[in-house]
Amino acid sequence: MTTTTIHAAPIAFSVGEVAELLGCSTDTVRRMIGSGRLDAVQPLGKGGRVFVGRASIERLFDEAAADARSNAAADAGS
Repeated sequence: MTTTTIHAAPIAFSVGEVAELLGCSTDTVRRMIGSGRLDAVQPLGKGGRVFVGRASIERLFDEAAADARSNAAADAGS
């Protein structure tokens, strides 16, 4: 019998985890949340931990990749 291990990606990350993924500080992540660039929830209310949804992080990476492609195309046309 063969067993298969499935690794499920988390649906949300802590502010610290997001900072590590993005290579920035937790303060920067909190500013990104405050400005609306990242969607976050605080399930236990004020004073509780803050979590950023995986979809929000994926959207940020997609936007960065699109910007990089656009900049590369602009540089190639110069």
